[in-house]
Amino acid sequence: IQFKAKHTSEPLMIPDRRVSVIYFAKPDDQNDLPKPIFQAHLNGYGTMQLEQPTLTNGKISTRHPILGEFTLNSKVIAKIAQNKAR
Repeated sequence: IQFKAKHTSEPLMIPDRRVSVIYFAKPDDQNDLPKPIFQAHLNGYGTMQLEQPTLTNGKISTRHPILGEFTLNSKVIAKIAQNKAR
């Protein structure tokens, strides 16, 4: 993962195995993102928020509120649950 810090002119290279959490910043004047409709519980550990997921040929196509459009192999998902908070 390349990480650009304010105190360096060159991006730092960080091995992905050393990263456990990535926080995404937003401008102070930006409104909160709408709550997603579904949450995928991943095998082993973790969850991912999904908007309007569709299943085609064993792959889930969806939109993440921050990451945007992406496709996820259904084998990495233990279950998908509908979010109660909206």
